Amino acid sequence: MHSLSRLNNNTVIDTLMSSHTRFVELDTSLVLVLTDPTSILLASTVITNFPGYVISDPLGTIRSLFTHSLSDNLSGNDRGLLFVLDQYGALYTAYSDVEFEGDHWLVDLLSWLEYIEIQCPE
Repeated sequence: MHSLSRLNNNTVIDTLMSSHTRFVELDTSLVLVLTDPTSILLASTVITNFPGYVISDPLGTIRSLFTHSLSDNLSGNDRGLLFVLDQYGALYTAYSDVEFEGDHWLVDLLSWLEYIEIQCPE
C-alpha cells in the first residue's frame, strides 16, 4: 500500500494495466489499496483508468487484515505490498515494493494466479 504520489513514480500500476488481458483470462480481480483520501484518488486519471477496484485506506485498516500473517520484514506500514488472494480471501503470497524491480515479479505473480485457478477452477 502506497500513496498515489509514490505509485505515480513507479511502474507497478503500468505493468498491472498492461497485463490486464491476462488477468481477465485468469478470472482475476485487481484491488489497489492506497493511503490517499478518496477525494485525491477520484481526481487522478491513473486511478480512474485502473482496470480494477481502488480503495482508500488512510488508516491502514484493510492492510492490517493481511499483514498480521506476514513476516516482520513485509509488515512495516511504509512498505508497498501486493497481496495474492484467492476468491475467498485466503492469502497465498505477498510481494514487497523492493521486489518490483524488473519484470520477474510479474512472471511469478502470473504463476501464482495460474496455480490458484487450478485449485479453484469455478
